[in-house]
Amino acid sequence: MVTIKDILIEFSIVLLWFFSSVIVIILFGLPFLTLPLFILFIILKIHIKRRKQILDFVKDDFQKLGYQLNLERPTTFKEFFKKAELEVLPVILVNDVPLRRYRYMRAFRRIFTAKSKDGIIYELNTFVIHKWNSENKIEIIDIKRFRN
Repeated sequence: MVTIKDILIEFSIVLLWFFSSVIVIILFGLPFLTLPLFILFIILKIHIKRRKQILDFVKDDFQKLGYQLNLERPTTFKEFFKKAELEVLPVILVNDVPLRRYRYMRAFRRIFTAKSKDGIIYELNTFVIHKWNSENKIEIIDIKRFRN
């Protein structure tokens, strides 16, 4: 799910933001202009992550669950917060990274259109976690049945 191309794109975006911020501060002497650059940087990172197609990477995992995937799309804002639970937990940092972050490499919220073994088409609201040991953990948040 995480390829060398993804890592290079992320790295180049960070370098672009850093050097553009330095140029804005040095040439124009206006450090407050780095805030709009930072907002654009965050929007670009979110846009790239939402466009990432993971269907090919998780097909086999869904077949083990009894679903054959057809389509994939990112969640809308409303779907993203559906059945979302906010938790207040103590944070333990290791090298300034939360300990919970070491459990997975990357996580995606996606809506998949899938056909079950009995031929019924479902829309699955899922949370796909790519772990450090190259396994995918799939949590199905919501299942919606399509009319046939």
